[in-house]
Amino acid sequence: LVFCKMVGRLPTGVNPYLPVRNFVVSTAAGLERSLLRELEEIFSTISVPPEHPAFAEPPPPPSLSIVRGGVECTVTSQVPGSISCPDRYIWSSVLSSRVADGVRVRMRPKQQCSWEKHLNFLLRDVKWGEFIPLEAPVPEIVVKSVNSRLYHPKHIARFV
Repeated sequence: LVFCKMVGRLPTGVNPYLPVRNFVVSTAAGLERSLLRELEEIFSTISVPPEHPAFAEPPPPPSLSIVRGGVECTVTSQVPGSISCPDRYIWSSVLSSRVADGVRVRMRPKQQCSWEKHLNFLLRDVKWGEFIPLEAPVPEIVVKSVNSRLYHPKHIARFV
């Protein structure tokens, strides 16, 4: 099983036709509950931007769950094709949290992958432009491989 920071899963009960953002806000060990309370407070203050008056309802709050080393957040946009609502939650967690160390966004559903060709095929499905502008420098890529034939992190990172 290969984990890159861009993998994720579609939570149960989520409409697959609406944009979903799954991200993990990381923190120091032992501070997960504090981070959860802080994120609940931060996310409760997010409102609809004035440029979208037709969608005057506040966005649905993300589902939050404590994971080892952080809080996993899943946000579904109410508007097909729109990712602005979930992205506001991501940026708010980065800019407003005092406890968070960072944010890892899962860029595609989690899937087991044991062959290079399969990994290459899965990565073609990622909408990179939604996360990284083409003119931006290539970000640092961190790979973690667990019980996989694809075991060398630098080799896997070349595919990404």
